[in-house]
Amino acid sequence: QLLPHFKEVDGVMWPVREIPLLSLERVLDAEVTSHGKEVIQRKIQRLLKKRDYLDSFVKELVDGLVPNRVIRERILSDHPDLLTQPLCFDTVVKMFSRVCFDFIRNPYALKFSYVLANLCEELINTTLIVNRMVDICEEVEITGVH
Repeated sequence: QLLPHFKEVDGVMWPVREIPLLSLERVLDAEVTSHGKEVIQRKIQRLLKKRDYLDSFVKELVDGLVPNRVIRERILSDHPDLLTQPLCFDTVVKMFSRVCFDFIRNPYALKFSYVLANLCEELINTTLIVNRMVDICEEVEITGVH
């Protein structure tokens, strides 16, 4: 039985969110023309640039809510074993998808659901989290983060 967030490709387990990148890399390896390789390399670079943008965005979101560096690092790195603040999490996840990065159009954004859970687990007021999202998500103009 495979893990739910992993897919086996050529005997190697890959996080599902890496499949779009893996697919592009395979197409690149199979491409024979230099023009074709350039086109695919640009697609890969765009994908990576969008991911970097989202990574920075989530860090900025946390930085604006959590003044303590040690706690910020924990929020950005730890994956909670238990969710004790489900109402906060439900509200924050829905708001993130609605006003920041729609999970359907930006599947890579799902990667950060643990960060949203951690913000709630730190007992940060849900309204503060939502207001911070609304403030910084006005400027988001990127979609298609795979």
